[in-house]
Amino acid sequence: MAKKRKRRLKENEETRKNMIKFLAIFTASLIASYIIYYFLLKQTVLTSLKNFTALLLSLSLKAIGLDAKTHSQFVSVDGFALEIIDECTGVFSMLVYVSAIIAYPSKREMKILGIIFGIGIIYFFNILRLIVLAITGIKLPSAFEFVHSYLWQGTFLAIVVFIFYGWILMVERYGGSFKISN
Repeated sequence: MAKKRKRRLKENEETRKNMIKFLAIFTASLIASYIIYYFLLKQTVLTSLKNFTALLLSLSLKAIGLDAKTHSQFVSVDGFALEIIDECTGVFSMLVYVSAIIAYPSKREMKILGIIFGIGIIYFFNILRLIVLAITGIKLPSAFEFVHSYLWQGTFLAIVVFIFYGWILMVERYGGSFKISN
């Protein structure tokens, strides 16, 4: 019994150290990515991303039969106008996701795959979110603020966590460094 208890305590200590290390790297990576975003990308890359997101949203709305028009980062559809701001690009969710990938101990190749596919999936769901918001704004404008500020915020957080968890499962199955569960 004493050996089992001692081994369990040692395993718990190792898990605690791994979690602290993950949180430290995650936090440092997140801070660094926000600094890079704010000082290097905000005025250049993000403007192009906002315009591209607006264009993609407009094309998506046209594909489902709505009359959408785009002007730089603005989209109008059936009398409802949307401005694509930084938060509408999904960039902040992507920064959190990439920071979590960087912090999780795995092989570089797995991290690169996780980042590439994860960002693509997050961006896809972000466009889907914007389509739903545009339709909500047209069909039920009184619900727009609730859907935008509450429903999609929580849903998007869950999507990012789900994508990260899926990546962890892939890493553990095909080449991870350690497992979260005992």
